[in-house]
Amino acid sequence: MAETSEKDRLKTSLSEVRTLVLGAQVLLGFQYRAVLQPHFPKLPPLAQDLHLTALVLLVATVACLVAPTSFHHIASGDEATTRMNAYTKAMAITALAPFAIGIGLNVAVALSLQLGPGAAGALGVVATFAAALCWFGPALGARRQAPPEEDEMVSVKHKITELFTETRIVLPGIQALLGFQFASYLEGGFATLPAAAKAVNTASLLLLLLAMILLMTPAPYHRLAERGEDTAHFERIGVRLVLASLPLLALGIAGDVYVVVTAISGRAGGLALGMALACALGMLALWFGVPLAARRRLGYGAGHEGARGRER
Repeated sequence: MAETSEKDRLKTSLSEVRTLVLGAQVLLGFQYRAVLQPHFPKLPPLAQDLHLTALVLLVATVACLVAPTSFHHIASGDEATTRMNAYTKAMAITALAPFAIGIGLNVAVALSLQLGPGAAGALGVVATFAAALCWFGPALGARRQAPPEEDEMVSVKHKITELFTETRIVLPGIQALLGFQFASYLEGGFATLPAAAKAVNTASLLLLLLAMILLMTPAPYHRLAERGEDTAHFERIGVRLVLASLPLLALGIAGDVYVVVTAISGRAGGLALGMALACALGMLALWFGVPLAARRRLGYGAGHEGARGRER
């Protein structure tokens, strides 16, 4: 059996992350919209607290799944390195645990009014167990992996393919969140929000809208400015646009956290602001602090110095 190259492993890993992040981002949108529904205040206080817990878990899930995008461009220099593949795998595995728990909590909260807290909680536990069994069970019988391949220098064309894959990891979730946010202005619960929360909601919408515009720009730029040619110039521009969208995404999600906490607590205050700041700083640290630290520790491109030497 032919050995899988590092660039093929990376391509597969990014496709797997894309599959995971779509579900996580749609559920994250539900966390936001649910608090504005007319029946949400009727939920028991415990169910509302569980909803907030699920929100935090899903934000952590999305943060982990988006992290390989910035790490690839900042720490790995856009190359297919063993370090990049190991980081992508670690982030995907890390995201699965909070994702599974978040699914169970959402099941318990959504069904609590219809089935009662006990039955809804039991179904939530079953949902979490089923997700954990399906996601982590196969790893118990996995065969021993072959030693990792050496780092590879990849062509500009391959880098651009990976760039568009990473764009598709982030973009659908932003579009889903934007759809929920536009609809939020027509929800009955929006009118009851404090003025500060309404202003933050509008700011978050504008941040996410700008992030979406930046992420969509590489496609028309590639077709119109570069006439569809795979050039190093376009790859650099595309990377900058993707990286520029991530702080906007972090701030937009943090704003949504502020609105959700305010809606649950009934007032804008220190708890909502503190949780929003913690989410924003956590995402920015994971998306930029970690790869920058890795880049400084090993030197830019250190992960593929050998590959450069072999290429020469």
